[in-house]
Amino acid sequence: MIFFEKVVTFLKKAILNFYLSKGVDMNIITILKADHKEVAALLKKLLKSETAQSKESIFSKIYEALNLHARFEEKVFYPAVRKTAKTKDLVLESYVEHDMIKILLADIRKMSIKDELWKAKVTVLQEIIKHHVKEEEQELFPQAKRILDKDQLKDMGEKYLRSKEGKDLK
Repeated sequence: MIFFEKVVTFLKKAILNFYLSKGVDMNIITILKADHKEVAALLKKLLKSETAQSKESIFSKIYEALNLHARFEEKVFYPAVRKTAKTKDLVLESYVEHDMIKILLADIRKMSIKDELWKAKVTVLQEIIKHHVKEEEQELFPQAKRILDKDQLKDMGEKYLRSKEGKDLK
């Protein structure tokens, strides 16, 4: 299983590098939406999973993905789009939602999978993320497209992809 995960990680990096080398428009909004879909699928898989080992493996992926995603949004994306009264309010709400998600992630990470509250906390995490994604995709992202030009969106996308490859956010 570990070998398979390493192969998948390698292939993801290779695919991202391929797209970047070909000049494919990998703007930040497209990439963040893809992250949203990936985490939603992982959460579904986690809640259906039956073995402790698979739950731990899936949760670890969710934990890492959400931490990287949130760190990038908070350090790069949100400050760039927080320029109007409407986006400022949406960004402030997003920071609070991120805080709630981080608290739940930390709680779940410390818990035993056998704990009777484990599944309930994962379900609440899933619900908060669904709400957060809906607001971002329906309200914040359309505003971001008005505030940021195509080059800014593409540059952010490339920066985020590089951070996903393990290179620091700068």
